[in-house]
Amino acid sequence: CDDGNPCTTDACDAKKGCVASPSKDGVVCAGGGLCKSGACEIGTKDAPGISCLAIRDVLKEQGKSLKSGVYWLKAAKAPAKEAYQAYCEMTVDGGGWTLVIKASGSAKTFVYDSSWWNNNKALAADKADYDNSEAKLASYWTVAFSEVRMGMEYKKVRKWLTIGVKANSLYSVVADGKYRAFTKNAGRSAWKGLISGSTLQKNCNREGFNNRTNLSNHAGIRIGILGNEQSDCSTPDSRIGFGARGDVGGIDKNMPVGSAASYGGDNGNKSVKADFGWIFVR
Repeated sequence: CDDGNPCTTDACDAKKGCVASPSKDGVVCAGGGLCKSGACEIGTKDAPGISCLAIRDVLKEQGKSLKSGVYWLKAAKAPAKEAYQAYCEMTVDGGGWTLVIKASGSAKTFVYDSSWWNNNKALAADKADYDNSEAKLASYWTVAFSEVRMGMEYKKVRKWLTIGVKANSLYSVVADGKYRAFTKNAGRSAWKGLISGSTLQKNCNREGFNNRTNLSNHAGIRIGILGNEQSDCSTPDSRIGFGARGDVGGIDKNMPVGSAASYGGDNGNKSVKADFGWIFVR
């Protein structure tokens, strides 16, 4: 017999039926947690989860309330001593979202050519909460996912979109600089709706990671969409997303979060820099 609890030892008794006894404390249970008093403890410093999704699933299975906040995480095969903190969004769009990056639109920290995209070093690891303080958490190179949720704040209004792509980590699809398409695009309209006043040329509309050409002055974006006035993607002059490059036609090259277009942007030739941006994975 099996009561479905990974932290109990089950035995079948002829008179009592299925009898469950608490497993030994410290036994590894679901999602990287540890058994404690017959229940799976997860998301704490002593029992970090492997992702916010894993924590969500365990808490949901136990019938506990799902609360957004800072939890303890670790890489799947790492010891608990390598645990780190990250904000978990547990109530929006199904919950289980792990915060990875917080980027200011007014800084150059996360422009396209910043080394922060290429390394597995944390930035401001102590600022793991969902706020407007820049950070890159260890979740950037430790949390596997199938979806990326991105948000931009502009003039105190926050807007969001989600793309689909399966990866071992965000680092694994960004750091080497190779272009990778999303498996499920958000679509032009969703990107345009991510920030008020956005502008994008009407053609190309290619989405992906490390989305650029070999022409360094033309538009490029680490995670986002490109536009062009011509019917191809060879010389893009517009972009929306995170981690921008290129100053063709006078667009702002120092734009880590936002939208910019020249040569026929559908809402004018301009640069619209977001105040702040967040990247979550699940």
